[in-house]
Amino acid sequence: MELNIVIDLSDIYTEDEKDVKQAIKDEIYYQVSSEVKKTVKIDIEKIVSDAKKIVVKELAELNIQELVKECVDNSDIKYGHREQLPIKEYIAYEFKENSHFRDPKRIIEDKVGKYAKELRDRYDLVFAAQVVNKLSEQGLLNDDELKKLIQ
Repeated sequence: MELNIVIDLSDIYTEDEKDVKQAIKDEIYYQVSSEVKKTVKIDIEKIVSDAKKIVVKELAELNIQELVKECVDNSDIKYGHREQLPIKEYIAYEFKENSHFRDPKRIIEDKVGKYAKELRDRYDLVFAAQVVNKLSEQGLLNDDELKKLIQ
C-alpha cells in the first residue's frame, strides 16, 4: 500500500513553533488515518459483499433443490392420452421404458469395444507409418514402391 501525503504549510498558521510541530503531526495523523480508513473500508466492503454472494448462492441452491424435490414428490403430470401420473412414476417410466438405458451393461460394453477397436486401428496405423519411415530412411524403399504403399 502506498500513501501520498501532501501538507500545505501555508494553511497552518500559528505564532508558536511548538504549535506548528503539533499542527503538522496532527495533519499527518489525520491524512494517514483517513487514507487507512478508506482502504480498510473498501477491503471490508468487498469481503462482506463476497460473503453475502456465497451465502445467497448456497441458500438459493438449497431452496431450488427443496422446491424441485417437493414438486417431484407431490405433483402430477398428464402423460399422453393417459390420466395424470405422479411425476416420480413418469420419470421412472421414461427412464426404464423409453430410453436406451434399459441395459446399461450392454451399452457400456459396446462403447468400450468400439473405443478399443479405434485405439487398435490407430496403433496399427502409427506402427505401419513408422516401419515405412524407417525403411525409407535406410534407403530400402524407392519412390515407386513408396507411392504404391501410400495408395
